Amino acid sequence: MDYLIKNWFGILFWAAVVAFFVYRARKKKPSSRLENSSYSYAEPDRQTPTPQTYNSPARATSQLEVKLRSRFFTNAESQAFLLLEQALADTEYRVFPKVRVLDVIDPVGAARLQTLNRLRGMHLDFLVVNAQTHQPLFIIELDGWSHTLEKQRTRDATKDAAFEAVRLPLVRLKNGVNAVQIQSLVRTVMSKPPANNAAKQSAGL
Repeated sequence: MDYLIKNWFGILFWAAVVAFFVYRARKKKPSSRLENSSYSYAEPDRQTPTPQTYNSPARATSQLEVKLRSRFFTNAESQAFLLLEQALADTEYRVFPKVRVLDVIDPVGAARLQTLNRLRGMHLDFLVVNAQTHQPLFIIELDGWSHTLEKQRTRDATKDAAFEAVRLPLVRLKNGVNAVQIQSLVRTVMSKPPANNAAKQSAGL
């Protein structure tokens, strides 16, 4: 009788052990291939999106609504530029189009900031320079119909005063200039002594 009792308790003990491990096995979440591999995947936090700064390529490109211009010159500018290049081809001079005024002169004096603001954004149609030293020699401005408007005439007067102050010749031509006029202009301006840009004068703007 004692032998049967002992065997019965032994059977119950081992049955309990097996049931315990079966229960734990069922409770445990099954492993996936991803968990068993060396790679891991983290679900992104959708509640806190990544902030975009102005340095972010996505933010920068999303704010730029632009289109490419079909032409760099107007018809009048294109014609004048080609004639200038031809007139200067065998000389020691070169022509640059669409040059910023503030790339050629620097405002000075007590009213420097006011002068800077007045000249900011202004451009020269053509700047002729020495090919070796790149010293500015003279300026050509093409005046079309818009230069008869009061606002444009004020800008032209400001530009004229600025370059008169530094003794850099500025010549104004009407649209539709021809080769003879360009060649005559180049000979006339080049026959004069170079501007004394060392002399510092107030532009009186």
